[in-house]
Amino acid sequence: MKTSKKSLTGPFRSGRITRNPFLNFMRDFRKSNNGLKLTELTKRGAELWRKMNERQKSPYCQLAKQAPRRRRRRKSSKRRRRRRRAYSYARCRSASNRRAKFKREDRLKDDDYDDCDENDALD
Repeated sequence: MKTSKKSLTGPFRSGRITRNPFLNFMRDFRKSNNGLKLTELTKRGAELWRKMNERQKSPYCQLAKQAPRRRRRRKSSKRRRRRRRAYSYARCRSASNRRAKFKREDRLKDDDYDDCDENDALD
C-alpha cells in the first residue's frame, strides 16, 4: 500500500518560531501528540488552545513577540525587467501608431487645403 508524505506520522520537523502564538503552540503540541493524523491533531490542538486561559497562552505569546519580523521576498528582478520591456514596447508601438495616424490625418487635411489653394490660384 502506498502512502503519501503528508499522511506519514513520523516525527515532525521543529519549525521556526513565528509571530503567531497559536502556530508556536501547535509546534509543541505536535511534538507531544505525534501518533495522530494531521487533521485530528489540528482539531484537538485548536480545541485545547480555545480552552486555555491567558496565563497558559502567555509563553507562546512571548515567543511570538520575540520572533523576528520577516520581510516578504520580492519576485525575481529579471522577470520584472522583462515585463517592463514588453509593456514599454507595447506602449511605444501604440504611441507610434497613434502618431502615424495623426500624421496621416494631418497630411489629408493639408492635401485638402492644397487642392483649394491650387484652384484659387487658377481662377
